[in-house]
Amino acid sequence: MPTEREAARLFYDTLMYTQWLSRQDIEAYQRQQLSQLLHHAAHTTSFYRDRLSKVLLQSGRVDWDRWHEVPVLTRSDVRSRQAEMTSSAIPQVHGRLTQVSTSGTSGVPITVTATRLADIARNVARWRLHSWHELDWSKPMALALGQDPGKSVWPDGRVFKPWGPYWVSHRGLRHVIEVITPVDRLVEWLNRTGAAYFTAMPVTLAAVAEESVRQGKQIKLGATISFGMQARPEYRRVVQERLDVPIIEVYGSEECGPIAMQCRKGALHINSELVRVEIVDDDGSPCPPGVQGRVIVTVLHNAAQPLIRYEQGDLAALAESCDCGLQLPVLGPVSGRIRHLFQFGEGGRFMPSGHVTTEIVGAHLRASWYQIAQTGLNRVEVRFVSPANLSEADLEHSRHAFRTSMGGKDIDIVHKRFDSPPLKPGQKYIEFVNEHAPPDT
Repeated sequence: MPTEREAARLFYDTLMYTQWLSRQDIEAYQRQQLSQLLHHAAHTTSFYRDRLSKVLLQSGRVDWDRWHEVPVLTRSDVRSRQAEMTSSAIPQVHGRLTQVSTSGTSGVPITVTATRLADIARNVARWRLHSWHELDWSKPMALALGQDPGKSVWPDGRVFKPWGPYWVSHRGLRHVIEVITPVDRLVEWLNRTGAAYFTAMPVTLAAVAEESVRQGKQIKLGATISFGMQARPEYRRVVQERLDVPIIEVYGSEECGPIAMQCRKGALHINSELVRVEIVDDDGSPCPPGVQGRVIVTVLHNAAQPLIRYEQGDLAALAESCDCGLQLPVLGPVSGRIRHLFQFGEGGRFMPSGHVTTEIVGAHLRASWYQIAQTGLNRVEVRFVSPANLSEADLEHSRHAFRTSMGGKDIDIVHKRFDSPPLKPGQKYIEFVNEHAPPDT
C-alpha cells in the first residue's frame, strides 16, 4: 500500500495527465471513478441504497441514461440524515476521518464527514492550479482565513507547514491570519511576512490593494488567489491596478472542495477528475451551454459520507471551451445563490443583473460599494458607500433605474447610505440578498 506522500504524488501526476485528454476520455475516466463511488454508497449506506437503485443494474453496470433520476441531495438531507449517509465500511486506504463544516454565512451551516483521501484530492487540485500559473512553491504564501477564530490573530498570525507538494525540495511556509483582521493591519502583516502570494476572499484582496495605496506602502506580490465568492470585475481591476497582479479565482465550497479553477486565459475549468458538475433547470433537466441553472455536484473521492448529486446552492452556466489547451469543461460565472433570487408579487423568481446594477450605482450614486436587498414583498433596499453629496434628483433617478431594471413599477426602492460596508467581521459579501425569503432548507 503506498504511503500518503506516494499517493499524493501519483494523484497529482494523474491530474497533470488527464487534463490534456479528450472530453470523451475525461468523461470515461470520471465515470470509472463515479461507478466505484455509486457501488460503495449503495452497499455501505442505508441512505443511498434505494436512491441509487434505478441506475445500478443487477449486472453491476451503471445505467447512465437514468442518471438524472437519482434524487437531488439537499442541504437539509446532509444536515438531518448524516448518520444514514455515513458509510459502514470505509476503505482503510482512504485514511483517517475528519469533520468539514461550512461557515453558514450564505445559509444554514452543515457538517460533512470526510476522509484523508478527500483532503489529498483538494491539495492536488490546488497544486495543479499553482502549476497552471507557474507559482514558485519555494516562496512564502499568506492566507486570510475564517478558520480557528482567536488563534491566528495579528500581529503574528500563525505559521504552518509548507504549502507546496511534498516532493519539492525547497518549500515556502504558509502564514495564516484571521479574515476579520483590519485591512490596515493586513497590509502591515503582508509586508512583514514577505509573502509572494496572498489568498483571501476577493473583497479582501481589493480592500488590501486600496489600503496599500492609501498608506503609500507597496506590497510586492506575484499573484493573488481568491475563494469564497465571485471575483467581480471591479475587484480584479482594483487588484491589477494597485498591486499589478491578477486575481486567480477558485470556485468551490467547504463540503465539495475546489470545484473549478481559473486558467491563465481566465476561464474557470471544472476539476472533472474530482467532481461531477451538472447544471439543471427547475425541473431537473440538463441546461444547454450558456443557459443558467442550478449547480449540482457529485464529489468523487469522499467514501466516508458520499455527496451524490448535491445541490450546491449556486446558479451558473456551462461555458464554451477555452483555447488555453486544457480539455477540462468550463464553468461560466457563478451569478448568485438560489436562496437570494428576487421575487415580486406573483412574478417569477430572478437574479438581478450585476452589470446593470453596477451601471446604476456608478452613474447615480457614485458608490464604491453596494448591496441590493429584497426586504419585503415589493420592497428593495439599496445599501451603498459613497462620499458624494447626493441630491433628491440623484436618488429619484436611481429609483427609476432600479424599478426599470427589475421590471416593476410598484417596487418601493429605499436608499441607505453608509460610511463603510455594513458587514459583520468575517462576513461574506453577497451582492444580491433576499432577506424576505426563508433560509436554506
